[in-house]
Amino acid sequence: MFVTLCGGNYSGLSLTKTNHYMSPKSYVPGNGYDAAVILGTTEQNDSEPSNLNISDVFEAITLADPSFGAGVPSVEETMAHTQPQPLQMPYVVVVQQPASKALRFRYECEGRSAGSIPGASSTPENRTFPAIKIIGYTGTVSIVVSCVTKDEPYRPHPHNLVGRDHCDRGVFSVRTEITDENNEYQFRNLGIQCVKRRDIGEALRIREDLRVDPFKTGFTHRNHPQGIDLNAVRLAFQVFLPHSSGKMRRTLAPVVSDVIYDKKAMSDLLIMRASHCAGPARGGTQVILLCEKVSTSVHHTTTYLQLYYPGN
Repeated sequence: MFVTLCGGNYSGLSLTKTNHYMSPKSYVPGNGYDAAVILGTTEQNDSEPSNLNISDVFEAITLADPSFGAGVPSVEETMAHTQPQPLQMPYVVVVQQPASKALRFRYECEGRSAGSIPGASSTPENRTFPAIKIIGYTGTVSIVVSCVTKDEPYRPHPHNLVGRDHCDRGVFSVRTEITDENNEYQFRNLGIQCVKRRDIGEALRIREDLRVDPFKTGFTHRNHPQGIDLNAVRLAFQVFLPHSSGKMRRTLAPVVSDVIYDKKAMSDLLIMRASHCAGPARGGTQVILLCEKVSTSVHHTTTYLQLYYPGN
């Protein structure tokens, strides 16, 4: 047979870069996690810009007071005298992954809702949504979510996140309270709005203006739009903790979700119509299957023999 397919308590230590977790290490300047963005509805009590970098603050302090940091004992000297116990640093884990092929990416010009990203365990009877858990910290946090490319290094992806609340210029941001009893945050009503290839440069320029670059990979890839897969994204989760002054933020190591594919482009293989439903036992019948979408990764199909006896 031939088949044809058609178709608030936090100690200031630095964070180690990881994909899904972080570990404590001694502070090393310039480790990539000093910078922070503040998005969303964070209140400001003075005229300071809300997008202030923590590295800029350190630089300003040093210029104003050249003796800043002078005379501070080294880490080795401190440990030799005090021998402090290791601290458990806060970190973020994804406790509910997004469904990989359950959402169709929508263009803005379609004029309809982009839908909501369901959780991997979602069913018609029990709907779930992507969720993260913040471990080792209680208090106010700012959470920022954006799209990144599916392959490492994770670069900002031009597709936008849209929803009823907390979404602005393609980025989700919210300020929430984390407690011992409730240290999870669930992302409901969060959809993906795709951009056309000719608009990739502008979309990434906006993301650069917002300074949303979770893994500090830069934006040079906008010069090579053909290399960006528009049918697949990951969600990058960033969590920012307030400084004791309440004016600065430090960030936990960002984590990414599993890959989310555009349902229209990467849906599961589904037979829409078949030219034959049966054939003679001797074989030789060519069967044509019409499918909604066939991925280039599908190289073969498997057929099986089902015996049929009249009268049974």
